[in-house]
Amino acid sequence: MADHIDHMRDVADIVHGGIGSDHEGFRNPHAGLKDVGCCFALLAELQHRGYSESDIKKVAGENLLRVMRAVESAAA
Repeated sequence: MADHIDHMRDVADIVHGGIGSDHEGFRNPHAGLKDVGCCFALLAELQHRGYSESDIKKVAGENLLRVMRAVESAAA
């Protein structure tokens, strides 16, 4: 999964991606990500790969919140 995030960052920039927590129903989950509790290991791997704290926060939820706020503002 960290490789996918690397690719997303390289292709579209870190502000366009994130990780989710809905891991139910997957028949073949990614190795090491069998449930939401494993997301911390993914974030630690990103840190190990040299991602800044700011970029990790974006992937962990800030990007989603930014988009949700923008949609909410546009709908008002």
